[in-house]
Amino acid sequence: MFSNQYRVKTEELKPGMIVAQTVVSETGQVLLEQGTLLTEGFIQNLIKWQVPYAVVVMPYKIRSVQRRFFSFYEDTLS
Repeated sequence: MFSNQYRVKTEELKPGMIVAQTVVSETGQVLLEQGTLLTEGFIQNLIKWQVPYAVVVMPYKIRSVQRRFFSFYEDTLS
């Protein structure tokens, strides 16, 4: 139910991002609920549990940096 959702590799998650879709294990166990504010501890647990990615909402500052990165990246593909 969040807008501006991004699928981010677990190793690239940053504290302050918000979980946009509940993170579940391969067996269906809920690991993090939608709306959880990520902390370094939560991120380390996701890495330990080998969760490959999470769908998150990023704070505005991170989104603007990411937008510039993808703009530059798309230019390199042309």
